[in-house]
Amino acid sequence: MAAPDDSARVDVSVIIPARNAAKWIGEQLDALSRQTFDGDWEVIVVDNGSTDATATVARSWAGRVARLRVVEAPDQSGANFARNHGVRVARGRLLLFCDADDRASSTWVERMARASERAEFLGGPLDFLALNSARQRAWYGGESEAPGVRPWDGYLSWVTSANLGMAAALAERMGPFDTRFVGAGDDIALSWRVTLLGTPPTEVPDAVMHYRFRPAGLAAWRHQYVYAKRMVTLYREFAPMGMPRREWNEAWGSWRYTLIRSALAPLLPPAQRQSALRELAYNVGKAVGSAQERTLFL
Repeated sequence: MAAPDDSARVDVSVIIPARNAAKWIGEQLDALSRQTFDGDWEVIVVDNGSTDATATVARSWAGRVARLRVVEAPDQSGANFARNHGVRVARGRLLLFCDADDRASSTWVERMARASERAEFLGGPLDFLALNSARQRAWYGGESEAPGVRPWDGYLSWVTSANLGMAAALAERMGPFDTRFVGAGDDIALSWRVTLLGTPPTEVPDAVMHYRFRPAGLAAWRHQYVYAKRMVTLYREFAPMGMPRREWNEAWGSWRYTLIRSALAPLLPPAQRQSALRELAYNVGKAVGSAQERTLFL
């Protein structure tokens, strides 16, 4: 990725991949219009082939959001493809990434920019309370928040792409984001690649992003299913670098428990029913992913 001329640089570029996000993107841009950061910065919305009014809604915020640009990247679906396009046109020394359907806290850019003075790869926490119902949170495990840097049992930590910061110089060294990861796993793959290059993520605990879950029900089930499939892709990619998989007895125990709970799902209380269906989606996704990738990861 060719870096911009230094004379054209700004302090921060906020890059937002967006596809059919007309319903939500105004809320995110409104949040970005209220930032406390007083440096020189820009916002880049990358429209990834939307069939709704995403680009129109985004452009309507011109003049209210710092140096807003709306650019098109329709040739391939996927947030990483859109992020790559955003990085190519960005002028910031620091690149911040967030999603079109979330809402940044008012100090988000300021806190991330301050943290970038001591680290090149940053992750901020997610708040799940502001934008989600109790039923939505139950589908995703019932947590009210998630840390900016998350552990992976037995392997490397990772940062969600919904609240991520990276020095432009690091992005240049790393090269393009991996476009094979569509729908899930993109942020984990990115985090591990950067860590293996020698730059582990740094937590920025006060750079909060309010995160929006998928609607409870089929959309949430499918999201968990796709996420599990992408875990198999991750394993195929990172097993040579030490990524572990479950022991056979653990995998079999999980499947047996899932099948029993799924069969009993109609009789379970709502919270336990949602948990059972989430586990089923995860295990089915891993089985399908293992077949597609020809890599066993159960």
